[in-house]
Amino acid sequence: MNKWRWMSVAVMACWSLTSTAAHPDFLPPYLLGQNVDEAAFAERSDWIECSEMPSVKKWCSELFAYYATTVWAEVAFHHGRSSEMVLHADYSMYNWSQLQLGLRKDGFQLQHAQLDLATFDVAQQMQIQSWQATDKALVVFLNQHARAFPKTLIWRHQDAQAKLFTDGSDITLTFTRTVSAP
Repeated sequence: MNKWRWMSVAVMACWSLTSTAAHPDFLPPYLLGQNVDEAAFAERSDWIECSEMPSVKKWCSELFAYYATTVWAEVAFHHGRSSEMVLHADYSMYNWSQLQLGLRKDGFQLQHAQLDLATFDVAQQMQIQSWQATDKALVVFLNQHARAFPKTLIWRHQDAQAKLFTDGSDITLTFTRTVSAP
């Protein structure tokens, strides 16, 4: 029995390691809306400086996977601090859907959608109808305008906002703090 107990502890330890390794270690602070110091990127070998202006330091990542989507990231630093990370991907309906699925897995909730000139505000709809009716209306809205461009979806989770944007060629997913830095 003691052998099985140790085996189950080992399996649970391995399981917990795989669940925390779902994202590269630099991504979670941005998913939670936390500020990050420039030194965290300057010391990494998998990031290169890609600044275009001397007053703003930018760092760019190598390719990595945000869930099922291959992306690369860009972080800009003003006064040594960053509250924004932009993930870049090529546009495809698959990548667009997978990025939305990844945001939902990370606890983000869709707040606002603008597809070409049509808009859907979740908070406004929740004031006039139930969440079930709002959810159904949102799905209908997204499906009706599936081929409209440009597309902007605003998501929220804790102190973070995610702006998913495409013009039909590229996709950007911008994580931003929604509260002031302490």
